[in-house]
Amino acid sequence: MAKIITYKNEGARGVFCQLQLDSGERILISIAQSGVKIFKLGFMGVFPMKTIWESSSVEKMVKIFVNSQTQDMSPLDAVIKKLENCKNIEQILEKINQISADESLQNIETIVHEYGILQQKVAQEIKSMYPAAVFPKSILPYPKERIRKALENAIYLTDDNQMIENLKGCMAFLEGFIDDEEANKKNASLLKILKK
Repeated sequence: MAKIITYKNEGARGVFCQLQLDSGERILISIAQSGVKIFKLGFMGVFPMKTIWESSSVEKMVKIFVNSQTQDMSPLDAVIKKLENCKNIEQILEKINQISADESLQNIETIVHEYGILQQKVAQEIKSMYPAAVFPKSILPYPKERIRKALENAIYLTDDNQMIENLKGCMAFLEGFIDDEEANKKNASLLKILKK
């Protein structure tokens, strides 16, 4: 776990924190009105050697680093929380790139939420419409692969173990959405048997 070397979280000119990673590398996280920068530090952690990530938009930084577990924290503390388990600079870059990849956080949340609503509806209709526990994939709110990607990203982004288990359950349930014709055929034949 990263060790905090210096920390300043108040003041009109900006806030910053210096972290020493498990690898011995040091980074400086700086947040000011002009934006956010993460630097690799050199010469015993004294001088910024290289900018490893930056955003001129604090709003973009909030989308990347703030979630339900960090929403009550200051922006600086939210960044520290997200990066504290990274062992080296490569892991920091991987984490930031993964978070900001393909889908924006808002899109991930929207996709997972809409899929969750459908999942609840389908679960209530299992006995009457889907006794074979397979479902026509045409009823999905988004393409199956896009939902899978959003669930994978949501699992990666959360630190909440219970939420991770719930999302894995949602991913397993997604496998039940198959070709419409095949799903309808399986459900119809089972409904016929159940009505006898």
